[in-house]
Amino acid sequence: MFFSKKSRKAQTEIVSYLIVAGILVFSTGIAYMWGAPIIEKSSSNSKIKMAQTQLIKIDEKISNILLNGGQSNIVLNIDGELKIDADSNSIYCSFEIPSSHVTSEDWIPVSASNMWGVSGTEEESGAGRLGKDDPGVLVVRSAYTGDSYFITFRLAYRELDDLTTTGGKKVNLKLTGNNLASGKTTLFIKKGTPYINGSAIYGGDLIVVPIELVLK
Repeated sequence: MFFSKKSRKAQTEIVSYLIVAGILVFSTGIAYMWGAPIIEKSSSNSKIKMAQTQLIKIDEKISNILLNGGQSNIVLNIDGELKIDADSNSIYCSFEIPSSHVTSEDWIPVSASNMWGVSGTEEESGAGRLGKDDPGVLVVRSAYTGDSYFITFRLAYRELDDLTTTGGKKVNLKLTGNNLASGKTTLFIKKGTPYINGSAIYGGDLIVVPIELVLK
């Protein structure tokens, strides 16, 4: 069977269209295969960065209040769950991601070179160095749940001792009201009156500085 010039032209256009369509479908598939993990990784990085940023903001605010006294509010935007735990003297930020850069179920320091005096770590016995270490230490750990990772950032406060003259200081988080928050929330922070509470780990008086926290 022979085709006319006009019909052959039409057939050629149809074949060309099918080839282009096939290339587009193939390209879209490849883009999805490569793009999806990149999108997931980008989303994971965004959550990790946000959690660190929120806890660093809290620590900076507390450090300023420790130095200058008074009280202040801080507006937070939590992508996950924020938890204040007075028992461990810590503030936690937890969330799930499809992939993880953190593969340890043990706490890993993020903002400090040591975790001396941080409860629940291998370095919990002892204390940080007054004048050299920060009272707040940002640490992180990850737990694999089967199809995702549960990431927890923790801002832990510890005792700091002066090893020269003996004696030490410790921030003591005191919570009033609800201890959980998510999304946009406000944290009220106030410095209480310092008091002596027993002895420091390396001798001398331990001065406790209360930091009152309220989630609104």
